[in-house]
Amino acid sequence: MLWLLALLLAPAAPDYAIVVSRATDADPAWHQVVAALGVERAARIYTYDQELGDLRRSLAERLPRYTCFVARPEEAGRSYVAAVHRLVASLNDDPYPDTQWGIVTGYTPAAALRLAQTREPLTITRGAAGTPLNLDAFAEGCWYDEGKAGHSVRKSNGRVTATADGPADSTAALVGLFNDYQTQFWMTSGHATERDWQPGYNYPNGQFRCRDGVVIGLDRQRREYPVNSPNPKVYLAAGNCLIGHVDSREAMALAFLNSAGVRQMVGYTVVTWFGRGGWGVGDWWFGQAGRHSFSECYMANQVALLDDLRRLDPTAPTRPIRDWPQDINAFAQQMAVRGEKPREQVGLLWDRDTVAFYGDPAWSARLAPRELPWEQTVRPDGDDLVLTVTTRAATKARVFAPLPRTLREPQVVAGAELHPVLGAWFVYLPELQMAAGQTVTVQVRG
Repeated sequence: MLWLLALLLAPAAPDYAIVVSRATDADPAWHQVVAALGVERAARIYTYDQELGDLRRSLAERLPRYTCFVARPEEAGRSYVAAVHRLVASLNDDPYPDTQWGIVTGYTPAAALRLAQTREPLTITRGAAGTPLNLDAFAEGCWYDEGKAGHSVRKSNGRVTATADGPADSTAALVGLFNDYQTQFWMTSGHATERDWQPGYNYPNGQFRCRDGVVIGLDRQRREYPVNSPNPKVYLAAGNCLIGHVDSREAMALAFLNSAGVRQMVGYTVVTWFGRGGWGVGDWWFGQAGRHSFSECYMANQVALLDDLRRLDPTAPTRPIRDWPQDINAFAQQMAVRGEKPREQVGLLWDRDTVAFYGDPAWSARLAPRELPWEQTVRPDGDDLVLTVTTRAATKARVFAPLPRTLREPQVVAGAELHPVLGAWFVYLPELQMAAGQTVTVQVRG
């Protein structure tokens, strides 16, 4: 009763849905996670018995602006991530995600509760990585080279310095970026599985593993360096295979969400080769630094990926994939028989449903604002919404504009000549060529 009263008295918030299995919600510890999100986000809760798809009609009727999927580790595997992708893209007639979504899970319910209770927006000024990192986006940062032993680059007090003769085994130093440096952003690439990450891509180095929900650095002398870094951060596993796959409680993703303080994470649940689902998020994150939250960058990349796929093959964004990767391989063979070159289409299809986003989708973590080549705003105009883009310099832009509310029957009222892609909660302009000082608008309703 107290929880219900708190929910009724909660301040107004963007339309937010929680999706959880009845079995998970019936577990008292996991119900606390659901209740915490429910109170903080003034959310409506949707439960299902067997399949996520059973909720399609209910969610389509509500069309929530945000949807959080709460799942125990044993539920949150590759097939679950794919089912989330397909569910959120099926709530209306277009092939794009119809709600901004994330998965809240954890090594323990208490770990998941930390994700659910993180509310204070995070402005990221300090970044670190085990792969080359764009330090221009940070006030300070550090990265260690996965391709060259001993090479690292650091930015401090506005000055960037490089070291070529650092430790060949960077394990302890990388753990220090969590425990001592307290990075707010973490990025990796290179070899990985559900059980490890290898910071040396083509040279002998240590290894990161997990045990009992803790990320552990293991150097070449078999010395262990546990990661204990509670400060909130986001993690882009841009180029790693499998590190986003929660195949059991002993998954690397769960350990990063637990002992490393990660509140939001993007990672592949499969092996990666095309890379658009991971590196594409980085393009939005760094290319328009400070404009979009980490969650929005993930969603912008997903929209752009699906739109590129639609342009190549209008049937591909909704093509059923029931047996991964056999169905995709069969599609590639069919294209080859027709004499078509399938790499881009197959690559986009490969990435379509396989990259996970963990964390509360409404939590805002973003880079510090910086001056960008154009400004964009969305404002109400009666019952319509108007996107305005004004340039500082001549630019060729991809513009992604989240809307403050969902559009049940989205339609373009003005600006059709800009060829906008319109979804339930966003406007996307994939190819906007503008001169300096130019202003364009797109007016939508629904």
